[in-house]
Amino acid sequence: MTRSKLGIAPWVIVVVGGVVFLLFTGGAYWIYKSITTCGPEVDRIDNQCIGATDGRVLLSEDLKDVLHKINEENEQIDNSGDAAVSIAYLIPLPKSPDDKLAELLRHELQGAYIAQLRANQPTEGLPLVRLLVANYGNQSSEWQRVTQNLLGKVDQPERLVAAVVTGRTVDNTIRAIDALRSEGVPVIASRLTGNELTFLDERRVQGLARVAPTNNDQAESIALFLKQTRNSALLVQDDNPDDPYLFSLGEAFQAKFEDQTHKLLEPPGRYTSTFPGVESRMRGILRDICEQRPEVVFFAGRTPALKAFIAASPQRPCPDVPIRVVAGADAAEFPSEVRSSTDLRNALTTKSANAEVSVVYTSQAHPRSWSGSQDSADSFSSDSMRYLDSGCEGVRCYKNLFPGEQMDDGAAIIGHDAVTVATSAIHSEQINDKPGLIIQEFNSIHGKGAVPGASGWISLDENGNTVNKAVAILQVKPDGTVQWLGLNSRDGLPCKPNDTTRPC
Repeated sequence: MTRSKLGIAPWVIVVVGGVVFLLFTGGAYWIYKSITTCGPEVDRIDNQCIGATDGRVLLSEDLKDVLHKINEENEQIDNSGDAAVSIAYLIPLPKSPDDKLAELLRHELQGAYIAQLRANQPTEGLPLVRLLVANYGNQSSEWQRVTQNLLGKVDQPERLVAAVVTGRTVDNTIRAIDALRSEGVPVIASRLTGNELTFLDERRVQGLARVAPTNNDQAESIALFLKQTRNSALLVQDDNPDDPYLFSLGEAFQAKFEDQTHKLLEPPGRYTSTFPGVESRMRGILRDICEQRPEVVFFAGRTPALKAFIAASPQRPCPDVPIRVVAGADAAEFPSEVRSSTDLRNALTTKSANAEVSVVYTSQAHPRSWSGSQDSADSFSSDSMRYLDSGCEGVRCYKNLFPGEQMDDGAAIIGHDAVTVATSAIHSEQINDKPGLIIQEFNSIHGKGAVPGASGWISLDENGNTVNKAVAILQVKPDGTVQWLGLNSRDGLPCKPNDTTRPC
């Protein structure tokens, strides 16, 4: 047999070469897959895990625990052999782990998981509910890719029947909602409060159900609350044209606050968050406040700008003028900012030589609302809060499933209620196991058919907006905790079925 100069038979060289080639190409393919994917149906795009998972794929380290629990429940459903349907929960994970939205999203999914467990207790032949978690990217940037993937699951074994959409009310979020609804998949909007959640030209918005009160409702609720003790206000308005949340918030407050005895001071404090120099502009607004001396400042902006405003307040040229800020539900991220910032904690700590600096905001939910007063306690169904309340006992309780987590930001409550609205429609008087049947069932969620949510009774008008929904009013304390001030609604008291004085 002919041998090489090294004394190795040619066939050995061929075999070894083939093995090396296979190892190289296989290794290259493995490296390629690890770079471009995070797991089944989840792509790695711009260093984010984009796509939908049943909990097996780790979308972010922050969600490891709750995704593991969701996956366990989904596996039990799949192994049971019982009929099941899926609900997708769309979350726009931010790129930065320091973005306080990440904490809110984690809490939302925790609440959603509690609602999934509740829905899958003995159901007497009704379909079990599988929960899918879909990251549609920072600022909802990958909405198109993810919604197309979800639409493909409607007639597949996953049997997708509804989607919950959360995040911030920006244009891409609205596009995601429209993409699902236009193909007949009903959407439950959880924390989204913008007055308009569609770009579609419709006489009536179908296939959309809200859980949170709209910007109008929140602004009108806080205006009613303030008018009891304040007569003048200054509007601080972000003019970012790509953020519908901001304008509707400012306009609604102005419409409700102004009357013969209550006025908004002119000119308003305007800034544009998409341009540089926001911190400098906040200092300029504070100088104007020293001249105008409003009794309260209504802040129609996002949390980063609010953070800059409060951080600059100790250096205002009029330390004797109090800065009483009132904001919308986006400020739910602000307490977490305070806990991680010495400057903010110092700004909110009243010193002997300075007038107070305070931040009050409207919240979509808060556990203190359940027992804060008789009026507030009457606004909730006792069963709706059973697994979230601090007095809950058992393995399905929030405090036992997620020890060390808190519900003061309201996110877990809202996440719970978003899935509860979907499962209520699925498990109504008949088996609703198709998207069109769920949309039809949305028409029944009002009056006596209102859904008992942990955030308050959920009743929907013809466009899917909540009717007279409960709005919690909170104040941020210097240590970053919050103090519950009261419960309100656009009509004064939240809706309650069978109560003509509190219509649903």
